[in-house]
Amino acid sequence: MRMKWISFSLWLCALCCCSSWGMSMPILGSRVMLNAKGFGAAKEKAPMMCPCLSGKLYKLCCRGSHKDPSSVASPEQLARARYSALALKKYDFLIDTTHHSHPEYQEDRESWKKTMARNNRGVRYVGLNITGSESRAEGTHAVTIEAASEPEKMDDLPKDNCFVFF
Repeated sequence: MRMKWISFSLWLCALCCCSSWGMSMPILGSRVMLNAKGFGAAKEKAPMMCPCLSGKLYKLCCRGSHKDPSSVASPEQLARARYSALALKKYDFLIDTTHHSHPEYQEDRESWKKTMARNNRGVRYVGLNITGSESRAEGTHAVTIEAASEPEKMDDLPKDNCFVFF
């Protein structure tokens, strides 16, 4: 008799909780079966917003540029794609889109990637604003940006400053 009461109370609890959420629950005999995702199934990732802060989803914004650097349509789009590549630690894209005349250009890709990873450790990129864009000589273009970053952890902030957070 006690087993029937437990089964009934589970069914009643599941019916009360889940009916307000609109879940479907097939009831087989005195057992309740939940058809909810997440119980042992692989979790779905939420769509990621693009780190370049365009307001678009990453897959609709900079991901195409990261997969195929030749698909970049404008210098401004390249600046956004490079910023989001830095935020996402896609160092190969940064290396592939750096001109050989740049002062930080290196022939040794692995060494360059290690340097970028070391310099990027513990940093979160939180702001990008393209402030200017102008054509210079033939085949060159200058894009001026403002970018903001902050430490990933609050412990990484300097101890001698006083910060107030609301």
